[in-house]
Amino acid sequence: MNARSALAPVLTALALGTAACGDSPAHRETTRAATAAAVQVPAQGAARTAAGHPRLLVRRSDLPRLRRWASGANPLWAKGLRVLAAEAKADMDAGRVPGGDRGSDAYDEHTTEAYAQLFAFLSLVEPRAGARADYGRRARSLLMAVLREAARGRGEQDERWRDPDFSTGDRSRWHGEAFPLTVDWAYPYFSGADKRVIRKVFLRWSREQFDGYPMTSVQGGRRPLPGGRPRDPGLIADRRRVRWSLNNYAIAHARNLGLMSLALDARDDPGGRLRRHLRDVTGQWLFVTDHALRTDARGGLSPEGFNYGPDALGRLAQLHTALRTAGRGGEAFAANPFWRDALPAFLHSLPQRPTRPTGDSAWLGQVWLPAWYGDALHPYVEDPIPLFGPLALDAAARGDTRTVEAIRWIQTHVPPGGAPQLLERVGNTDQFFGAILYFLLFDPAAAPPADPRPQLPLHHVAEGLNRTLARTCWCSEGRLFAHKLSWNALDHQIGDGNDIALARNGEWLTRQRTQYASGYSDYTNTLAVANDPPEHNDEGDPRRLMHERGLQWELDPAGDPAVPARSFGDGYVAITGDATNLYNSDYEDVHDARHVSRSVVWLQPDHVVAYDRATTGKEGRFKRFWLQLPSAARIDGRRATARTAGGQQLAVTSLLPERAALTTAPNETEGEPTEGDPMRHRLRIEDPSAPRDVRFLTVLQGADGDATPDAVTRLRSRSGTPYDGAVVAGQAVLFPVQLGGRVEEVAVEVPADGLRRVLVTG
Repeated sequence: MNARSALAPVLTALALGTAACGDSPAHRETTRAATAAAVQVPAQGAARTAAGHPRLLVRRSDLPRLRRWASGANPLWAKGLRVLAAEAKADMDAGRVPGGDRGSDAYDEHTTEAYAQLFAFLSLVEPRAGARADYGRRARSLLMAVLREAARGRGEQDERWRDPDFSTGDRSRWHGEAFPLTVDWAYPYFSGADKRVIRKVFLRWSREQFDGYPMTSVQGGRRPLPGGRPRDPGLIADRRRVRWSLNNYAIAHARNLGLMSLALDARDDPGGRLRRHLRDVTGQWLFVTDHALRTDARGGLSPEGFNYGPDALGRLAQLHTALRTAGRGGEAFAANPFWRDALPAFLHSLPQRPTRPTGDSAWLGQVWLPAWYGDALHPYVEDPIPLFGPLALDAAARGDTRTVEAIRWIQTHVPPGGAPQLLERVGNTDQFFGAILYFLLFDPAAAPPADPRPQLPLHHVAEGLNRTLARTCWCSEGRLFAHKLSWNALDHQIGDGNDIALARNGEWLTRQRTQYASGYSDYTNTLAVANDPPEHNDEGDPRRLMHERGLQWELDPAGDPAVPARSFGDGYVAITGDATNLYNSDYEDVHDARHVSRSVVWLQPDHVVAYDRATTGKEGRFKRFWLQLPSAARIDGRRATARTAGGQQLAVTSLLPERAALTTAPNETEGEPTEGDPMRHRLRIEDPSAPRDVRFLTVLQGADGDATPDAVTRLRSRSGTPYDGAVVAGQAVLFPVQLGGRVEEVAVEVPADGLRRVLVTG
């Protein structure tokens, strides 16, 4: 078997399109074509913004339909948005908003602009004309309370609504869309004097988007500038800056700038100064992000992971949707394959079923624990409505009812609480924009959505991140295998190169521990390798900790990793990943990790065979194999066995190194672990003598709780190119001792009885 054979050329991805996978010449040609296409993002300067209001996310022609939806027969209105509206009115009437809003650049319990946005939307969809007018006046009153203060100019630190970071900090990420959407949705309620104040503030905030983090902090390459040349190839010449365009702050700046430039009519923007920024958004910001999504992030997943990624991508989707409804674009979702991959990539990341947390988290109800990557505040998927809401609006506009139905299924079942708490997510939330998107998504006349997962293929590859997700079936007893070997360049990426995960019957046997501190690669399922001391090695410096634990570098590795081989065959998945660059850093002058790679074969359904190579230039530097476990392991010689909360077992057999020591321990509190993560212990395998060159050969098996794990036998070549391997469950898997190079011949003695297949990697 050749582990370099190409994948099937096409994966059907619902009605969202197809995604090419593999390492074939055809794929490389497709990548070149995608890169070229990114340079051809159409200009928007000659188009005309749609007349009248509303025009952002919602159009005037939508209002009769939406007012019909706002009826007692629609639970999302009667028990959702209408309930939320009553609570919001009570808060305003009691003076909690704006009176209780500290006007900070971060969290406030009563965020004035969010209330204004909710009231502005209600001024469009409430069926009663008098109530609509009341909501419109409320929206105007609240928004102008903020903007009149902001119009005084940039203030001091923590000054109410004038903090230097108010327009670019955390609050602007979470609620920055509320200002322009409120203006658009409640436009008739703002006077001419109001609009002059709005324009003054929006102009200042627009300039601040260009100077906000991370736009001015990333070194190298050309960045968007006010009035900059559109579609300038220099904007995508520096790969580091292209990658940083997908940072959650950078995307928030683009969204906020774009929506502000679309909110006011031409007559209310003398000289068109505010509107001219739309050219900056479409010709510069989106030019770069489109290129990033076609290249280094292709495949439908955010590089920032499951905690920050869906929200960040959602802000970009919100901008694209608003451009379409305003008549200034609309081809983005159809033109860039990333958006067609986003839905299947998300679904492929989920195990077969949700779980129910216990203890202090029991109130959540059911949650889904995905194949995690990236920083984490919780071990479960949070509500992805900021992303899938806009994607559904676009799909509905194109008549793509299949995608809308798939998203309605996700938004019914996947957010915390699942279907039983659907109405709670609309009627009892502080995420007002999310509640609005729910109302827009759920047509009360539509039938309950069908589960879209059985329509998907059995594997998905997000090539830009080297993320592989594969399963045996979409049935209740299915198995899910995940592997990741991504570049590291952004905040919220973690040192998890060559991480693997395995779920069985909807329960994780092993996956990386969810944590917020990204440096702790020893809490992912990969290797830790001791290296040179870093240039910055003072007591308390995080880089010293990374050195002491042998971790991968977060933001400044020596280069990108590589996946030279990936294949899918009858009952197996085979991947080889070279992570050497992630262990070294030019910036820190750390270069002693000469080679670190992993070749892994998933023998479906229940066996994973991993072969790890680790070489340093100096002796005496540890090399450690780490595996996260759901419970304390029982160690019997070279085998460790752990059990899940559901009673399944994971058996781990170490065949190499020959002098391996296996130890298990409960997780530390280091690395800011999340509450309720199913991985509570970990297994370490290492040769205590710390030789310069080490090989790990490890076999993982998932099984029912009363099953006896299969016997495992080591193989080694007798002549020719050196190979190591293992036999388990009638299958032999062979790995080259040295990665790369030409294989002329190899002779291996294999068992005479019971062997039904030999897989040769390399």
